Amino acid sequence: MKVKSFSLIITLVLWQSLAAAQDLLIEQATVINPYTLTLNKQDVLLRDDRIINVADHISPLEAVRRINGSGKFLIPGLTDSHVHLSMVPGIGIIDLTSSAKQSDLQLAFTKQAPRSYLYFGVTQVLDLVASPESLELTLKQPLHPDVFHCGAVPTVNGYPLVFSELFSLDFFPYFVAETSAQVPAGYDPALHSPEAAITRIKKDGGRCVKVFVENGFGDQSHWPMPSSALLQRIQAAAEREGLPIYAHANAVDMQKIAIDLGVDVLAHGMWNWNQYTNNPGLPEDIRYLLDQVVEQGVAFQPTTRVVGGVRDLFDRTVLDDLLMKKVVPGELLSWYRTEDAQWFREEVRHDGLDNLPDNIIRNLFERRPISQGRRVIKYLTDKGHPLLLASDTPGNPSYANQPGLNSFLELRGMQQAGVALGAILQAATINNARVMGVEDDYGSVSSGKIANLLLLDKNPLETVEAYNSISQIILKGEVIERETLRAR
Repeated sequence: MKVKSFSLIITLVLWQSLAAAQDLLIEQATVINPYTLTLNKQDVLLRDDRIINVADHISPLEAVRRINGSGKFLIPGLTDSHVHLSMVPGIGIIDLTSSAKQSDLQLAFTKQAPRSYLYFGVTQVLDLVASPESLELTLKQPLHPDVFHCGAVPTVNGYPLVFSELFSLDFFPYFVAETSAQVPAGYDPALHSPEAAITRIKKDGGRCVKVFVENGFGDQSHWPMPSSALLQRIQAAAEREGLPIYAHANAVDMQKIAIDLGVDVLAHGMWNWNQYTNNPGLPEDIRYLLDQVVEQGVAFQPTTRVVGGVRDLFDRTVLDDLLMKKVVPGELLSWYRTEDAQWFREEVRHDGLDNLPDNIIRNLFERRPISQGRRVIKYLTDKGHPLLLASDTPGNPSYANQPGLNSFLELRGMQQAGVALGAILQAATINNARVMGVEDDYGSVSSGKIANLLLLDKNPLETVEAYNSISQIILKGEVIERETLRAR
């Protein structure tokens, strides 16, 4: 009996040793609570990919690995809820075939992009127009953020399919049509009703539905729009499947349609004011619309970097930024300096900006869409309306919209619009977790949640630059030194 008891003790000791082999103790870090915005010096114990304890003091005997968090700030990993993993900034949709132009550059990008998100602390992303191929490319990389995706439901003849030279119907497997007769030959009409498409999105693991409310960029209104009846069918089908609707809409009239539909998330800021452009304040009609956003609890993605990325094309120093060098592979960065890479810049210039010097063009972007978007953000944040970190990377072909870096610049853009630092932290963490329905796993440093964490050298409640002071990224319980993620 004594021998058996002794053997049992030895077995238990060995088992406990093995169980603790993956434990990690972060000692005496200043933990910031995104719910309350309070700071507490605490120990945080991780086991495998989960947080198992957060307390004022945890015995070091419970962990075999330790990080001294003294003097550092511990926050949950950031979530960027508007990315496009299938796109290469400055090039377009990823195509790694041997015949594809710049295929070597695209390959270098696909290897670095997930690391670039992590470099700036983005440990979760939501792709709003995901393709199976782009998801697979990201997930097969050794290090990558946790990836969630939506299903996009454009109409067969609407935006963005109006750009037939860029997008094919195959890129949008959940496209919908007003009637079965409008489904092109070669596609099964039974799969492309709103009801069938959204059922497939849910079955394929999509977490939301993206609709496109867009009749033309700027003052134009020449693209076909989905009918009210079709939008209502999409809304009803999404509600039945329990999927939130994210709406592409960035103009006053388009956002009104989206709000009247009852969407859950406006996936863009309102920078296109139509007839109200150049108004120095915030017009009453826009105030009324934003009050509806607040009253209905519509989540809001400012996406300041969509227009900001276009403005930056006219700043030749952007490619010299040290942060750009951190996240862009060297060969791709060199290509961005060539004349071939300026194609989108020249397209923008020729769209009514011919013969204007770069500084005047930058000023025009600042005074009109950027300023207008900031006033909308300021109004909402002053109302206490929660915002979401959503960079829309890349929201257009600008090479200034790079993975990870664009998320950081979006945080800067929110501060420039007047969003308080506490609200910015919430936008990047708990707000996105709530809207995405993953609050049980993400969004705060709490027991039971996934161990995606950031150790910062600066306090994000004191400066937005703290998000560029990351010391270590902890991904599913594994510690990554930040500089090991930089582009080569």
